[in-house]
Amino acid sequence: MASNNSGFSVADMLAAKGVDVRVKKEVASKARVPAAVEPGKVTKAKPSAPKQFSFGKAPLVPKVVKGGVITTAQKAADRAEFDSFVEQVNESMSAAVADMWSIREADETTQRLYRARATELDHDVAEMLSYEAPFRLPAQLAYAEALVAGCPARRDAIGWMLEKLVNDGFLEIVEGDGVRIYGQNYRLGADVRAEVRAQKVALAISALVTKAVELGKVQFEAERQALVIKAGAANQLTSEEVLAGKAGRVLLRVPDKNGNDGRFFKGGYLLAEVVDGKIQVLDTIGGIRKIGSQLAEEGTYLPVSQLTNERLNFGTTRFPVDVFNRLVAIHDMVRRGLSELQREEAEVRKMAETGDRKIAYNAQVAAERAEMAAKATASSEEFFPEKAVGVVFVDYGKGTFDVKNRETGKVTSWWNVILLVERREGDGWIRIVEIPERLKGLFPESAFSFVDPGDKFAGLGYPLGPILRTEFAKATSGTDGFRR
Repeated sequence: MASNNSGFSVADMLAAKGVDVRVKKEVASKARVPAAVEPGKVTKAKPSAPKQFSFGKAPLVPKVVKGGVITTAQKAADRAEFDSFVEQVNESMSAAVADMWSIREADETTQRLYRARATELDHDVAEMLSYEAPFRLPAQLAYAEALVAGCPARRDAIGWMLEKLVNDGFLEIVEGDGVRIYGQNYRLGADVRAEVRAQKVALAISALVTKAVELGKVQFEAERQALVIKAGAANQLTSEEVLAGKAGRVLLRVPDKNGNDGRFFKGGYLLAEVVDGKIQVLDTIGGIRKIGSQLAEEGTYLPVSQLTNERLNFGTTRFPVDVFNRLVAIHDMVRRGLSELQREEAEVRKMAETGDRKIAYNAQVAAERAEMAAKATASSEEFFPEKAVGVVFVDYGKGTFDVKNRETGKVTSWWNVILLVERREGDGWIRIVEIPERLKGLFPESAFSFVDPGDKFAGLGYPLGPILRTEFAKATSGTDGFRR
């Protein structure tokens, strides 16, 4: 039986609904933004492909008349119409989103100049994304691809892009799942999750974020080094000098802070200057950049005497709300930075003290080695392989001899174990003659009395037996001398 709709095509349905399906000569972007507005580069704008479908009305899937049969020819025609639509949407979306990025990345004056054009672009994109299935999916994928392709590797730009993709449903914000980006967990939306193109976009987003993080670290470090120079490098004020009101500059690392009311306060680096007993902000980077810039521009200063107070205290003096809020901000950030500086200064002093103690300890051990070695009457080669009678200087080395308590399992490390060991004439029994004061507690009292060493020094007990077995191996060129 002949089909009742054998000649019914997508074009017929669209025409019946008032949709203009003729190929138009106009391009998708009417007044394209000059590529020159893109900071750092000038490129020739790529012309948009002509639109086959009006953005005003969404294409519709042809409806089959009841009892009818879709012919092979009709399916081929419908697929050709759909493929043509996808091609046009890909090109139109790419051109529109490229212009969106171009305007967003321009300076403020250029953005104002193209504000009307930006509104047109938003409208065009919104209409393409408003199509119903199956026409919405290719528009959605093209939108995501174009957003990611044009996104600069910067946190603010990536955040703007992610917001767009979440609003469109291409991405979802989830709890405890997905990929974490700047404090939020994201995953592909349900409608695109199975699409290969969407999965490639997700991988491109991850790569973009990784690149942005690396570039951000490099930029942040460069900015920090610039602040170090501005602060006077090694000539910066100490925390004590700041609190005393000494004139000069200081670079403070301001840590993040969780407020008592549940709010989170970001940190960063703050360059401050003390003049006439007052402190003011000169420059900031990191999470405090915005508020720090405002404080610097306004020239807000705070008496240094207020820094010792947990809260501002101006007595009966009252300030306008905006002025007081700025005073609270500088008070909070400088106090956080000073606390961190005081902690860092304490660490430096501790390291210096530790270094002094280490130098003194090494000098002490060196003196002990020299003094005890001078008392030896036999060399290791004579005492161990040849079993010579006399006193030998045993140096276990500069590492540790670890002793584990069998009851508690606790391990005690003894550094620089050195001792004098004697073998007496006649029976060949062995004892410890001398150890440094610092090693008392390592050997039992019985080790200081003559004992039959037995086979492989097993009769000397622990830890003298293992130490002498090690020394025997060293004296016999590192081999197991008992098997020679």
